[in-house]
Amino acid sequence: MDGGPEESPPLTVRCDFHAGAVVVAASGELDLDTVPDLERHVVAAVEAATACTSTAVVVVDLTLVSYVDSSGLNMLVRCHELALRHGLGLRVAASDRRVLRPIAATSLERVLDLYPTTAEALVLPTA
Repeated sequence: MDGGPEESPPLTVRCDFHAGAVVVAASGELDLDTVPDLERHVVAAVEAATACTSTAVVVVDLTLVSYVDSSGLNMLVRCHELALRHGLGLRVAASDRRVLRPIAATSLERVLDLYPTTAEALVLPTA
């Protein structure tokens, strides 16, 4: 140990297209340093979904995220509002209590469309 400040693990982000959805999957810690990268990917996913008439949902997969701070929560709200303005749904997949606790503590479960798994978030309503 060098005695310096401990660096948070980098956030990795991956985007995948599924039938009717774009999935933005993150792993690592979601904090002030890493939020801009994830937000760029989610905004791009919303724009791509808007351009594709067969895509109605953007899923933000946080199942491999080990930490989220207030900047991460604010980013989720901004992206949720952006998706709504574009006529899309934004779903959040999260199962780790280190992610779910801050969401519950701020009552964001009333705002965000939460799912325990990405597979469940990908289930689209039938017409």
